[in-house]
Amino acid sequence: MSAIAIILESAGAACILASGVLTYQQIGEVNRKLPDDQQMSYFWFYIEKVVRIRREYRRLYPNSSIPLYQDALTWGGLVLLLFGAALPGLLKHWPPH
Repeated sequence: MSAIAIILESAGAACILASGVLTYQQIGEVNRKLPDDQQMSYFWFYIEKVVRIRREYRRLYPNSSIPLYQDALTWGGLVLLLFGAALPGLLKHWPPH
């Protein structure tokens, strides 16, 4: 694996990790405003829970830009991971003959 692929994949993983940290921040901020019996756990993520976290966060903090940063980190991380994984195959055929 080339050094550039390792760098791209590491940057992608860092973006995904940062996006996860923002998810935990959102859970904490939402839980502060919800009654004890409606608070969300920090463990076990599944699609319905992620949708609920985002919905509640946007309801309670409509002007926050954290969801935008989270989306940018998630999609940017995925692009970096995919490009880093595909790069060795692309470079193997470069330059064209």
